[in-house]
Amino acid sequence: MPRTLIICPTHDHADTLFASIASVQAQRDTDWELVVICDGAPQRTIQILEGIRATDPRVRFEVHPKG
Repeated sequence: MPRTLIICPTHDHADTLFASIASVQAQRDTDWELVVICDGAPQRTIQILEGIRATDPRVRFEVHPKG
C-alpha cells in the first residue's frame, strides 16, 4: 500500500490532466497512488487516462456519471 493517496476530481479537463499528473509524477517521494475521479468526463478524458495508466500503474481512475 502506498504511503500517499492523491485524489484528483475531473469533469471536462482532459488537457490539464497531462500537467496535473506530470506534477505528481515529478515529486521526489515516489510512494504514492493517484486516483482520478471522472465525474461525467467525456470519452477523450478516459482515453487519455487509459494511456497514462498503461505507462504508470500508480495512476488509476474511476468513471462515474455526472453528479
